[in-house]
Amino acid sequence: RKDPANQQALDMIQNVHDRFVRMGRQATARENWEQARIAWSNALRVAPTDGEAPRQLKVAKENLQKQEQLVLADKRLFEKKIQDLHQQISSAITSGHYVPPNPGSAFESIQQLQALSPDDGFAKDRLGQISRELVASVKKSLQAKDLAVSNRRLKEIETYFPDTPELPVLRDSVKTEEMHFAEVRNALMQKADTAMSSGH
Repeated sequence: RKDPANQQALDMIQNVHDRFVRMGRQATARENWEQARIAWSNALRVAPTDGEAPRQLKVAKENLQKQEQLVLADKRLFEKKIQDLHQQISSAITSGHYVPPNPGSAFESIQQLQALSPDDGFAKDRLGQISRELVASVKKSLQAKDLAVSNRRLKEIETYFPDTPELPVLRDSVKTEEMHFAEVRNALMQKADTAMSSGH
């Protein structure tokens, strides 16, 4: 400003401008629109009469806006997918489809949810719920003397929730019930044989 005709100063300004132009062109070629915006903005600040910088700056800003819109759309799609999985898991649990091979099992949907969002607390909570439901089902079927259901649920716990604290006790309970069932069956078979022999 003190010496507008100072050639050394003018050359330095031109060098700075040229550097920003190179940076802007490189960033534009790589489609790195944020870096391009910064470089072209700086080029325009150094040389306000530059004809290329305003055009390139406009292109960079337009592409940045498009990127932001795509990111927003992706975010909405991601959130929709998470919401859909939450609903699928809840529906599967309500229907009693806890684990495979049940179609659309809650366990499979939870795995998908964890792959998309590893820190999702909903997935962890529902895994705990399924584990508790299976344990309760084993106990209930044992009380009802339904060994088929007890064994099936026990295998599901062993396969999908092997760290369940109640598992050893459940194994013993099922085994005890099987032994009791075998004793009752044998006793009934003996009575049947005796009755047959007696003609009753």
